[in-house]
Amino acid sequence: MKSPNEKRALKRKPRLSQFTSLTISTYALGLVVTFLVVYTAIDFYRHPNEIEKGSLRSYVRSAHEKTIDLRLLDRGPAQGSNQIAILAIDDETLRLEGRWPWPREKTARLIDRTLMYGAKSVSFDMVFSEPDNNSALPAVSRLEKVLRDSKLKNKTLSDALSEEVSKADADKVFATTIRAHQDSLVMGSFYMHEMSGGKASDLCLDAYYSRTYPSRYWKKEALPFSVVDGPLSQLNYPRNLEDHLNGYFT
Repeated sequence: MKSPNEKRALKRKPRLSQFTSLTISTYALGLVVTFLVVYTAIDFYRHPNEIEKGSLRSYVRSAHEKTIDLRLLDRGPAQGSNQIAILAIDDETLRLEGRWPWPREKTARLIDRTLMYGAKSVSFDMVFSEPDNNSALPAVSRLEKVLRDSKLKNKTLSDALSEEVSKADADKVFATTIRAHQDSLVMGSFYMHEMSGGKASDLCLDAYYSRTYPSRYWKKEALPFSVVDGPLSQLNYPRNLEDHLNGYFT
């Protein structure tokens, strides 16, 4: 016959077994939930622009954006830096300097003077993807050609026209200014959600990833942006992007 202590021990065993089973189940559930959250986060941040309506990513994106709103409300208004100045092309500027677009020589002078007055860098939120239509280059070039094709031999006039051709090439003047201040300039470029290919695109993508945090975690193929146009096409500067990437990325 079993003693009272043995009977109590037998009653406690099922309870201990149930507690152990509950602990293991809770632990396993925590691991599963943690894995799902981590997997969803990694998948979302690897492909933040590939969102299908009604998908899990869309709900994660919505929750993510709500947290941004809450964080901004908690932070309150941010005080802007007094180290940044905006050179706005507004109505008063147009009244004083003339209609837009300005000749590239004027933009080149703007860069020179801004840096001369102590600016550490200048960033453009515009692109220079087309030739300068304000340039007098076509007219001066035609005069030079007429003189060259004629029987008139006037070295002084020929040299003067050659010099004017060089001065009239506004894009060349602008490109020279960019080259001179390449370490202090950030030029604008177009980006689209598809790869366009080409050496310029590849080099710009490499530079983007080598200087931003995603490169530490994801392969560059995951980047949803590529350069499809920019300030290089007409200015033809710089020819070798590998040597001048500081002019385009900071």
